[in-house]
Amino acid sequence: MFSIKEKENMVQTTFLIILVMLKRYAGILLGEFENVIFIFSAVIVFYFIHFLFVTFGKNYPEKDDWEERLNLFTIGLYGIGVFILQMLQVTNLTIMAMVGILLIGINVLIKSKRRAAKESIEKNKKKS
Repeated sequence: MFSIKEKENMVQTTFLIILVMLKRYAGILLGEFENVIFIFSAVIVFYFIHFLFVTFGKNYPEKDDWEERLNLFTIGLYGIGVFILQMLQVTNLTIMAMVGILLIGINVLIKSKRRAAKESIEKNKKKS
């Protein structure tokens, strides 16, 4: 069957599809802050879904709290970035996507460097 991480991803994807459909129809009601509200609502519900799976899911893989905080910080920073772009009246979605891609790239780079450092430390401990 599906692993718990795959189930979590399916629930999050389903929520995202519902949110995108709601954004399409309710976007007019939200006005100029439509994208900012969309991002922060997605972040809040994604984290809530993740929290529920970690708390109540059986056999959930061991999580790294440091990486969890980095992910939340990155997503929050993206929301703030989109909010600032909105204040500057930049409505081009390509620019908003590029900011997100840049932040995700930095996030992945930090995680990979940290994991490599942790593996190096563990290898040195085993040799000693």
